[in-house]
Amino acid sequence: MLVLLWWVVLQAWGGRSEMVCNTAQLRCENGWCVPQSWACDGEDDCGDGTDETNCDPGQIRSCSASQFKCGSGLCIPRAWQCDGEKDCPEVEGMDEWEVLCDKEKCKPDEFQCKDDGSCVPADWECNGEIDCADGSDERTCNLSCGLEQFQCHNGRCIQLRWKCDGEDDCLDGSDEAKCDVTTCDPVEEFRCHSGLCVNKRWVCDGELDCDDGEDEKNCKQHRDNNSNCDDKAFSCHNQKECINMDWKCDGEADCMDGSDEAEEVCNAVTICDDGDQFKCKSGECIPAHARCSGYEDCMDGSDEIDCVSMLKCDPHEEFDCGEGKPCLPLDRVCDHNNDCGSWEDEPKDSCQKNECQENNGGCDHLCFDTPGGFFCGCQEGFQLSGNSTCVDVNECNILGFCSQTCENYPGSYKCSCMRGYKPDLLNPDKCKVERGKVGIMFTHQTEIRLADATFHETIAVVENIRSAGVMDFHFAGQQVFWTDCVEKRLYRAKVTGKDSMRSVVVEDGLDRTDDIAVDWVYNNVYWTSGDRKAISVTNLDGDFIVDVIDENLEKPQAVAVHPKKGLMFWSDVGNISKIEKSGMDGSNRVVLATDNVVWPHGITLDLVMERIYWVDAKLHIIGSVGFDGSLPNIISVPSSPLHHQVSVSVMEDLVFWSEVGPNTSTIYQANKADGTGVKMLTTSRLHHQPMSVAAYHQLRQPSSPNLCLSRPVPCSHICVPAPVTLHSAVPATACLCPRQYSRLEDHSTCVMVGQEQEETEIKQVDVEKVLEQIIEDEINEDTEEENLTGLLLGLLVGLGVLTSVVGVFVYARYARPGVTSRARHSLRNNSIYIRPRLSTHTRLVSESESTAPLARDEESPASDISEPGEVFPGIIQP
Repeated sequence: MLVLLWWVVLQAWGGRSEMVCNTAQLRCENGWCVPQSWACDGEDDCGDGTDETNCDPGQIRSCSASQFKCGSGLCIPRAWQCDGEKDCPEVEGMDEWEVLCDKEKCKPDEFQCKDDGSCVPADWECNGEIDCADGSDERTCNLSCGLEQFQCHNGRCIQLRWKCDGEDDCLDGSDEAKCDVTTCDPVEEFRCHSGLCVNKRWVCDGELDCDDGEDEKNCKQHRDNNSNCDDKAFSCHNQKECINMDWKCDGEADCMDGSDEAEEVCNAVTICDDGDQFKCKSGECIPAHARCSGYEDCMDGSDEIDCVSMLKCDPHEEFDCGEGKPCLPLDRVCDHNNDCGSWEDEPKDSCQKNECQENNGGCDHLCFDTPGGFFCGCQEGFQLSGNSTCVDVNECNILGFCSQTCENYPGSYKCSCMRGYKPDLLNPDKCKVERGKVGIMFTHQTEIRLADATFHETIAVVENIRSAGVMDFHFAGQQVFWTDCVEKRLYRAKVTGKDSMRSVVVEDGLDRTDDIAVDWVYNNVYWTSGDRKAISVTNLDGDFIVDVIDENLEKPQAVAVHPKKGLMFWSDVGNISKIEKSGMDGSNRVVLATDNVVWPHGITLDLVMERIYWVDAKLHIIGSVGFDGSLPNIISVPSSPLHHQVSVSVMEDLVFWSEVGPNTSTIYQANKADGTGVKMLTTSRLHHQPMSVAAYHQLRQPSSPNLCLSRPVPCSHICVPAPVTLHSAVPATACLCPRQYSRLEDHSTCVMVGQEQEETEIKQVDVEKVLEQIIEDEINEDTEEENLTGLLLGLLVGLGVLTSVVGVFVYARYARPGVTSRARHSLRNNSIYIRPRLSTHTRLVSESESTAPLARDEESPASDISEPGEVFPGIIQP
């Protein structure tokens, strides 16, 4: 096609004998000019082979993993190889050689596509996404459900006990069809108007359990109806949330129950913020960035009225009449009609003239003649800088262009995947986990559930929770952690799919808006406390609680950790809301983002791309920045369900988030770079209780050495990693002490405040006693030796020489100064330091072997990515 294009241009010159090439072009022997970058690319662009002669072997470009290299050096799509048609230019057609087309057998842990014989990881078969070009990996999938499951009409599998429970778990209503009237236990249960049965202990406890809140109506007193909001905040009617007072009656429901926009609160008057909001003619307020977005966000569509398009005209098909004027089809240019209004479409000097015939129009690469003039274009991989100059496009600076690693070359690029991931056959720029299937773990009010990425199958891993709040997991230890919004505790249990024993990690003080983050390497758990304005850490047993950061925090909301680099990230909501990071020991604190941060509910880390993502429930966006605060990116999906986001997670090229609507909580997914491909995964009526969501896979928590195990002196309480700095290329560790404890000079041992001074005084007293004893023993020895010498001299006068020898020997034996055995015994029994006894917090729920903690003195079990992972550990084999 390119050769044909140049031939057409040459014919249009009407027999000009030669063409003048510019400095960015190569002159062919036949007189043609081609871009210099086309030389030695394996393709004859001149038409006479000039651009492919005298090429060094290393100069000829190499083909990507998704391409096949012909004998001539030409790169063709790999899918064209062995398709029965010769695509390589050489006569024998190297792409169809029989010896190369023999299908190789796939490895035991791979699936072979039917048509082309290509191999994909076995875990990609029946994962809900077509990976083979012929779709054979999704053709013969067994979509039947297990014996203890109910198969929905849409093919989904849910647990049998969820049938006829008043909740549409299938999302098509089939699990709630043909159900008999539910009979509640008159002694233990309360019947809601919807037929749902709830425990009588849950009536009038301040928590909505019935669909219509029937269990909280006509209550003389709620057990927990005290608001923790300060004077500058509005307390939502559900007593669970505090929002900025300025958000009350702004036309946008910020409380989950919508009480900040209730008629009795606002007196039917809505005032929009001029700077951040646009007021629709129908009365509601929408974010200012949604105005003229191309999608109707107002109920009456008034946000898209009187919008001037900012899009440029397509020069290949349209003529630009000028700023504020419409684009004109090219067939209406130079037609002697004033279509633009000021005769812009009828230029006298350009009509019927081909500017490209003279010096290629001054264009570096391509010149396109139009009825009203001409314009320049660039070869693929380049872009215009100005009107005629072509510069390289650095695809690696475009977020999402490559899934993971990217290398830029002039006019091209190369994507590759990190260990544990593999390029997608259909899109080599995209990386997918090589082994194990990605799961989605989420809270569901009284349960923690786990589903595959397509939500074909969903199970409960923890049941009978009073009111599940936020959640995180320890993949290697097969532990799940969650907060209970009613009991205000932090629990943990084994991921078994049964009602296993659970233990209390933190006994009290966790609020509904507090968040948790599990350190899967050093076996600690971090959490935020909005009431105490602190970020704390404890071990997996909750033995000790240490405040990592307790200064300059307004209302810390969400938290995440990166143990390998010793980094901690969190969001802080206040007068100046922000995203911050520090070391996991609280050192090196840095603000990463304040722009597009107003109410950051949830955060998550993309460890592969080293980016932090957050969801903002006020701006209705998903934002992200690099770990160093660079390359900020905002996803604002037009006409999408981004309303009141509360939780977020990232895996592969996808971002998952949950949000709250009127009496519902829903989980969505989309492309993490641009928000395309929005898809609803599940939704449920959860009475203003949002779902916490997390992508579940071993690569979300990659293995890393526990550096605390190599400390010369172990930490007496909590050991955490310290961040990598300019002065230390390798992460160090730090020992943290609980409240009312201080650290000794060894930087490892914690003692209670005041005990350190007491230990020092004891040490001084012991040393004085030892010295007194040594002096007393030496005096006694000297006296005994003098008496013995006198007696011997009186009795043995005649044996003078012998007596002298004996006297010298006795003196040397007994008069030698030193430490006696008594003194040595005294030193042994007067130790300088006695290690304090470790105190623990009382746990109300007994420990069991099934929830035995990961020992603090053992390294975190490594998530070996060379072995297949499981989405449902110990329950369902992938």
